[in-house]
Amino acid sequence: MKKIFLISAVFAWPLYHVWGQGTDQLDTKLIKKEKHELKREKANSVYDGAGELTLSQFNIDFGNIPIIRSETDPAYDKVIFNKDGKLYAAYYDLDTRLIGTTTEVSFADLPINAQQYINEKYPDYKKGPILLFDDNEFNPNGLILYDRAFGDEDNYFIELRKGNENIVLESSMDGEVSYFTTVRN
Repeated sequence: MKKIFLISAVFAWPLYHVWGQGTDQLDTKLIKKEKHELKREKANSVYDGAGELTLSQFNIDFGNIPIIRSETDPAYDKVIFNKDGKLYAAYYDLDTRLIGTTTEVSFADLPINAQQYINEKYPDYKKGPILLFDDNEFNPNGLILYDRAFGDEDNYFIELRKGNENIVLESSMDGEVSYFTTVRN
C-alpha cells in the first residue's frame, strides 16, 4: 500500500508543478495582454489627462469642439483644441472653472507701442513665440506660465533670444511692456 501511495505521489508531483506553472504563466500572459491593451487605449485617448468634470465643463464653455489632447498637473487641467484653424489651450482650476486660454500670435498682433518698445530696447534679440493669454474675468485664479505666476488679466508673453540668453517679456493689452522672466534651457 505504501508503494502504491509513494508511486502515485512521485508521478503526481511533476503534474502538480506543470498545472500550477501553466496557470501562473497564463495569468501573467493575460495580465500583460490587458496592460498592453490599456496602454494602447490610453495612447489613443485624448481624455486621459484632464478629469471628466473638466472635459464636461470645457464642452459647456466652448461647445462641441474636438479636443486634441488634455493634460493635468497639481495646479490645473489643460485642454488643447483647435478653433477656426488656430491651436488653443484652455486652463481649468481644481474646481473645474475656466482660468483662461492661451494661443500663439504674431508680432504684428501686439499693440503698436509694444512693438516699437521691443524693437527699440531689444534690437539684437530674435523674436520667438508670442502667447496671448485671454483671462476669464469671472475666475479670480491666476495662471503659472514659464514657471512663474502672474496676475489674472489679459496679457501677451513675448519670448526673445540673444545667444544663450532667453527672456520673456510681458505686454498688457495697452502695450505696456515689462520684463517677465528668464527661461532656462
